[in-house]
Amino acid sequence: MDSAASLGFRGSSFSFLPVAPPPNPDSEILRPPVDQDSPLFESTTASDSYGPEYSVEASGGEVAAPAQPIPHLFQLRRTYIAFEHEDGLVLIDQHSAHERVLYEQFMHTLESGAAPAQRLLLPLTLHLGPAEGEAFDSNREYLERLGFEVEGFGGHTLIVNTVPMPHPRFDAERCLRETLDSLTGDRVAGAAAKHERLAATVACKAAIKAGEELSQGEMRSLFASLRDTTLPAHDVHGRSTIVHLTWDEVERRFGRR
Repeated sequence: MDSAASLGFRGSSFSFLPVAPPPNPDSEILRPPVDQDSPLFESTTASDSYGPEYSVEASGGEVAAPAQPIPHLFQLRRTYIAFEHEDGLVLIDQHSAHERVLYEQFMHTLESGAAPAQRLLLPLTLHLGPAEGEAFDSNREYLERLGFEVEGFGGHTLIVNTVPMPHPRFDAERCLRETLDSLTGDRVAGAAAKHERLAATVACKAAIKAGEELSQGEMRSLFASLRDTTLPAHDVHGRSTIVHLTWDEVERRFGRR
């Protein structure tokens, strides 16, 4: 039994059809808007300068269907979001889940050509090594599409004027440094593979980490956004985002069955 069905996907007897590659579930929800108490994906500026690519609200003339209720959520070890389901206990890896959400948002941004971003009051100055500088040059076009406006300052020094802002906890400098470090020596063939690789890398570095305490609003926001993704059961590395422990399994562990 696949645990992704715990988020409200169709399937008989709480099931999720296993196929390879990972399945593309048909969600019963129709993009519910993020709750107002959900700061993880909420724009922090009145001008909404981050753009529509980072919103999960219905747009245009679409009318959103009533959202499925979100269960009571609690956090374990500042790493897992847990909730009780009628068929068992469900655990969500907060980093993997957020990574999946951001990856799909970044892929949409890259493919649509939009670049939602925020201009920095004080530009960042990054001093890179030769390998990181080469990685930047190789991926500059796609980084700019994601919202990084960067100019050279001689040698391998970069001045960063504008950055994407997918969520308020986002650390742009750390994300860019870690992304370039991960892409060092990258030799992915083909433009399509390159932009997918970049989106996956930035999503991994930008996502909230294990060990970060989340508010109830942030957990609810992440839950709703994960449920709205195309492949909620896996992160960009293919790891599970959701684990479902059935009540039968729990009772067996306690010797009740």
